Amino acid sequence: MNPDETPILVVRDLVVQRHGVPVVRGANLDVRPSQVVAIVGPNGSGKTTMLEAVSGVIKPSRGSVSLRGADITKKSRRHRSLLGLRHVRQGRSIFADLSVEENLRVTANDVEMAFEIFPELRDRARLLAKDLSGGEQQMLVLAQALISQPSCILIDEISLGLAPRVVKRLIGVVKEAAEAGSAILLVEQFASVAMDIADVAVVLVRGKIALIERTEALRDDPSVLHNAYLGRDLPE
Repeated sequence: MNPDETPILVVRDLVVQRHGVPVVRGANLDVRPSQVVAIVGPNGSGKTTMLEAVSGVIKPSRGSVSLRGADITKKSRRHRSLLGLRHVRQGRSIFADLSVEENLRVTANDVEMAFEIFPELRDRARLLAKDLSGGEQQMLVLAQALISQPSCILIDEISLGLAPRVVKRLIGVVKEAAEAGSAILLVEQFASVAMDIADVAVVLVRGKIALIERTEALRDDPSVLHNAYLGRDLPE
């Protein structure tokens, strides 16, 4: 990842409200090709809301979102998808009563690529998605996002409810997607998981970005991350 490379995703002065209450307040961030940026922070800090505003699930009340140089702030989710944006939402959104193969065909015709990404799914191809384990369902959802080779992927809580060995497997695939050139913005509850996968950590506290720092620097001085989580020096 070249820090001087033009960002694929650019978020500027993003403000998002829910029921008239600001949840994200003036967020700014860039995500470049082959870069993994992790949004971490306390529960209720606005992490998922930020992803939903970027992907078009909800509309921001102010600010802008650009993808590959195009302003997509007011564009539909489908338009964003056509530009190469994919959103792996929290909760493993799958078609429970369709088979694994049918779920993949809903997204794209290149089912074989999905099986190359996750060979574990090949033997489950005719199994109903609802009968998969939690880890296999997460593999299916991630495969659906990856087979179109998107320029930018948003991932919400990849580790939620999964065993460490499964999380390690998923993280490996996400890293490979980044190495292939995708820009990846992920929300992660567990800072340790974020430190393993991300190049840059963004700490969101009470809807405001308290810190943007390279993860290697945070590994060297964990107190910086701790203080950011506590919202120290964050304006009210």
